[in-house]
Amino acid sequence: MTALNVINHGLTATFLTDTAQYDRQGVIVGFKEKCLAFRDRRLAVASAGWVMITDQIESVVAKCFTDIDDVIDNGEEVFRAYHAAVEPRIEERCRLIPGARADYLTVIGGWSKSRQETRLAIFKTQGGVEFLRDSKTVIMPLFDGLISKDPRRLGPAASVEMVKRQRDYFGEGGDSDHGERVVGGHILVTIVGEHGVDQKVVHRWPEDRIGERIQPRTLAANSAAPIVPQGMSRQQRRAWERQQGKKAAA
Repeated sequence: MTALNVINHGLTATFLTDTAQYDRQGVIVGFKEKCLAFRDRRLAVASAGWVMITDQIESVVAKCFTDIDDVIDNGEEVFRAYHAAVEPRIEERCRLIPGARADYLTVIGGWSKSRQETRLAIFKTQGGVEFLRDSKTVIMPLFDGLISKDPRRLGPAASVEMVKRQRDYFGEGGDSDHGERVVGGHILVTIVGEHGVDQKVVHRWPEDRIGERIQPRTLAANSAAPIVPQGMSRQQRRAWERQQGKKAAA
């Protein structure tokens, strides 16, 4: 799980992404932008999942598409062919890296000259390969109580606050199998529209460091780095970590 949020407002599409890369235990191994801008084509591309997917998709988009209409018209054939070609290599690599994810999600947004609006396309492999056209929003991670209304009604400040709340999310399954926090580094806002693509870092978490787990300051301020009890099962550890989170919020 990672922060990958895309909201299509009609005349612009806003991407909000983080930069933390982490291992199966939630330990930060690096930082990398997860949203790429193709300014000459008025396109933005964000990916999550398989660790090498961002660079791979960047190459596909650069070689195959001229604008968002081209992506929506021809993207399904291109991405299915790409996935069929790389799937064996992904699975082989994942066998060599314990806990590595083989599935991935890519969201492409851009300005449609023919429709005079922004459009989104999604290619995903989790739960089956699927290409989705003209989606309106992607909110990830999504959990109960994160948003109380249509994300398209959120203003810029509220959208950034949403990502900050995602940082407090204890994931379940996938990269978050042990209930680790997985949103970190900094928040990058990417806005694509008729006049191109703008990107800006709007918030940083300087406490995030390579080799350490993500630990929001709200938790650190209320906890004296509790020692993890030894000999616990996975279920017991999850329960213990959730309890620490409750103590921090009290």
